Amino acid sequence: MALGKPAYQSSTHFGSVADRAVDGNLSQSTTDNSCFHTQYDTNAYWEVDLGEKVFIDHVTIYTKENFNDFYSELRIRDIELYIGPSRNEYTQYGFYEGALPKGLIHTFNLTNTVLGQWVRLTRSKTVVEHFELCEVEVYAYPSACHYRLDKGRAGVHALNTAPSQSLSIHQCAFICYKTNGCYGATFNEVTHMCEYLTSDTGVETNNSSMLIQLG
Repeated sequence: MALGKPAYQSSTHFGSVADRAVDGNLSQSTTDNSCFHTQYDTNAYWEVDLGEKVFIDHVTIYTKENFNDFYSELRIRDIELYIGPSRNEYTQYGFYEGALPKGLIHTFNLTNTVLGQWVRLTRSKTVVEHFELCEVEVYAYPSACHYRLDKGRAGVHALNTAPSQSLSIHQCAFICYKTNGCYGATFNEVTHMCEYLTSDTGVETNNSSMLIQLG
C-alpha cells in the first residue's frame, strides 16, 4: 500500500530523499540510489501517507547491505513503528530492540490489524544519529463499504454471530471483509457483538442502509 505514496522525513542527507523507500526498488546497496538517509538528527523519522485508511497487517523494512557494522550499531537500532489515522495521531505498534544487521529484511507483524493511514518509523529518543533504510513496505487490506442488514429480508436465521466480540465498529467491518461470502454486517455498540450475513443464507442485504464508510 505504500508503493509510490507521498513520503516524508525529518531531514535529507545528500539527496537521499524519503521517496526512495517507497519506489519499489528493493536494492539494499547505496550505489543504486534506493535508500533514504536523514541528517544527524535528534528524533529522526521517516513516514508515509497511504492516502486512505486501511487495515494494516504488517510492515517490512530493508536495511543497507554495504555499510560498516559499526555504523549499524549507531544508526539502525531500536527502531519504533507508529501507525495513525492522521499525521498528528500516532500510536506505537512495533519495536525492534538493538541494532539491525546490514542487509536485513525485517517484518513488524501486528498482533491485530490496525486501521490507519499514516505509518512512521523512528528510533528511541536515546539514538541521535543519521537514519537510513532502503525500502518500507506496508501490507494492508483496503477499506470498503459495509452495510447494515435488513432483518426483514434476511429472515430469522440469516444472522451469524461472529465467534468473538469486536473491539469496535471498524473491527466488525473487518470481520465481514475477511469472511468468505459476507455481504453485510451490523455492530451492536452495547454488547460489542458483530453480526454478519453470509452467502449461504440465500438472501440479499439492503444496500440502501449503510453501516460505515471507511477511508
